[in-house]
Amino acid sequence: MSRHAVLSLLSGVRADLVSSRLVVVAVLACLLVAMAGAWTGRRIAMAAVVPLALAWLVVNGPMEGPTLLPVTWNHGVTLADLLSALALVTLARGLVTRGLVTRGPTGGPAAR
Repeated sequence: MSRHAVLSLLSGVRADLVSSRLVVVAVLACLLVAMAGAWTGRRIAMAAVVPLALAWLVVNGPMEGPTLLPVTWNHGVTLADLLSALALVTLARGLVTRGLVTRGPTGGPAAR
């Protein structure tokens, strides 16, 4: 298969995903559940947050809302994109809760 054929196939798949409200709602529901689990430090939920946040950026077309920050003349950061950013903040909080990442000085030479 040529590169053009693969890209054409992928763009068709993406268009089908975006047009399906069921997929949009399913990704949104899974992302919200994963965020709730990540907030409390559940490892399986934390592992799911990043892929679901990326999936949300792909399928959130029908729920985008206003453009908050234009990047190019036809692309920008929309209100719905902020959910992915919030998901990453939730993941960071879960990592701190779990003790996998520490806040502030750790008592090393720079902290003394």
